[in-house]
Amino acid sequence: MKKIAVYATITPFGGGSFQYATSMVEALSQLNRSSYDIRVWYKHSSWEAVLKPLDIRGASLTPTVPAYMAKTLVKLQQLAEENALSPAQVQEFQALLSTLDPIRQLNDWQPDVCIQPQMGFQAICHGSVHIGVIHDLMHRYESRFPEVGNPEEAAKRDEYFQNTVSNCSAIFVDSEVGKQHVMESYNAADGQCKVLPFAAFNTM
Repeated sequence: MKKIAVYATITPFGGGSFQYATSMVEALSQLNRSSYDIRVWYKHSSWEAVLKPLDIRGASLTPTVPAYMAKTLVKLQQLAEENALSPAQVQEFQALLSTLDPIRQLNDWQPDVCIQPQMGFQAICHGSVHIGVIHDLMHRYESRFPEVGNPEEAAKRDEYFQNTVSNCSAIFVDSEVGKQHVMESYNAADGQCKVLPFAAFNTM
C-alpha cells in the first residue's frame, strides 16, 4: 500500500491557496483506499471539517498538551540533561515525546509521497517523493507592486521557490503561463511542472 502524506500549514486566511489545498485533498480522497493510505497533518483546526466527510485521517501540527503532562515533561527533560535517568528511562522518555511530536510522527510514518500544498518547502519526510506548489511569481513579473517587489521580499521569495524546485520531484502550477514562469525563473524541468488549475472544493 502506498502512503501519501499531506503537510498542510496553510490556513483559511490564505485565500485561494487554502481552496487549492482543500481541492487537492478532495481529489486524493477519490483514490482507491485499498491501495492508498492518505493522511493529512494540518496547522489550522478548520481542516477537521474538511477531512471528516472525506474519511481521511488527520493530525494537528499544534497538539494541546495538558498542563499536568507539560510539568512532567519539563521535569523529565531536566533529569535527562543531568544524566539522572537510566538508559531505559531515556528510551521511555523519547517514546513519550514521539507521541506528542506531530513532525516526528509524520517522519516515523515514512510516507512514499509527501505533498506540501502551500508555497515554500519544509525539509521533512526524508526519503519520500516530494510534491510542492508554486502559484505566484509576482515579485518577478509584477515587481512594481511594493508588497512583493522590494529587494528583500524578492530575494526571500526567490530563495524558497528555488528550494522548492531543488527538492521536489513534481511542482503543481495553476496554468501553462505559470509553468513557463517557473521554468524560466528557476530552471525547473518541463516534466517537473504539472498544471493543476484552481478548482472548487465540492464536499463542503
